[in-house]
Amino acid sequence: MIKVLRYNQTKLNILHEIATMNLKVGDMLPSERTLAAKLGISMGTLRRSLAELESQSIIKKQHGRGSILQKSIKKGKKRNRLALIHIKRAEEGELLPSLAKLNLYLNNRAIDLEYIPVTCFDKTLITAVEKCFCVLVTGWLDKDWIKNLQLLNKPMVAIGSHQYSDLLPLVSYNWKGASSLLTRELIERKAKCIGLLNGSHRYYPSALIHEGYMDELTKAGLEYDDSCIRWVSKDDTSDKIKDFIINQLPKLDAVVLELGCYLPFLSLCWEMGISPGKKLAVIGSYDNNNCNSSDNNNVLQAIFEKDIYIFAAEFFLAALQDKIHLKREFVIDAKLV
Repeated sequence: MIKVLRYNQTKLNILHEIATMNLKVGDMLPSERTLAAKLGISMGTLRRSLAELESQSIIKKQHGRGSILQKSIKKGKKRNRLALIHIKRAEEGELLPSLAKLNLYLNNRAIDLEYIPVTCFDKTLITAVEKCFCVLVTGWLDKDWIKNLQLLNKPMVAIGSHQYSDLLPLVSYNWKGASSLLTRELIERKAKCIGLLNGSHRYYPSALIHEGYMDELTKAGLEYDDSCIRWVSKDDTSDKIKDFIINQLPKLDAVVLELGCYLPFLSLCWEMGISPGKKLAVIGSYDNNNCNSSDNNNVLQAIFEKDIYIFAAEFFLAALQDKIHLKREFVIDAKLV
């Protein structure tokens, strides 16, 4: 996978070099040895890239002389493109939250972002990806989607937790670790009865949050009651959290909350005239601007130290330059704030 990625990048670097030198049609390219040294690549990688440029009629190799430019290359006319495929459910309408920052990060590296929101694998998606040198994919990923995406024959990494890291490498937040960190901290602060307000059963990170929570309760020898755990989906957020506040909150010492449940929880407490009065532990995002409680002394948060979209791009580009190996899974750990 990395070799395919490197060949594509090398072709773009050669084109950039041609444009920088203001070579015209009919001019000779620098020698292969000179190009390889300047670009910091092996002769094998260079020759493979030159062969592909020749197959595209951009250059023509002449035996004993070198390579001749056959098409005019203007500086800045074409830039590398990275595809971000966002697999959505039909009812979802929102964009991803970090596109502006990711766009800026890539633009500073002369890379354009091709954002591709999709609900199905079709010709439009295939056409959009064809002009991109690599692919990041996020959203509702499953085995069928992975099977289809592999037909694109592009270097690819998933953003976000999924169960198929043996099929597709991923960059993800350490949801289980964040949940363990918060639950353990609550236990150390003498909480004995700890509830969990979690995301939907369909959301894989929610399973990891539940796993981390249960592990820490088990290690501490604390009993738990399934009624103290709520799995909340978009369709039943208000009803599930309101029932939790009325029937479970009074007997709890503390609550672990998935970030999407935190603000609805506070809003419903305020609406019902109830002060939580409990230790709250929020599994947050990559910054700590999301927990704005009136009683912050009672609020803990596990935050992830990097934006996952930018980190995934860094990860991919570092792999491109052989600074790291493309692992099956790379997680972003959380810290307590």
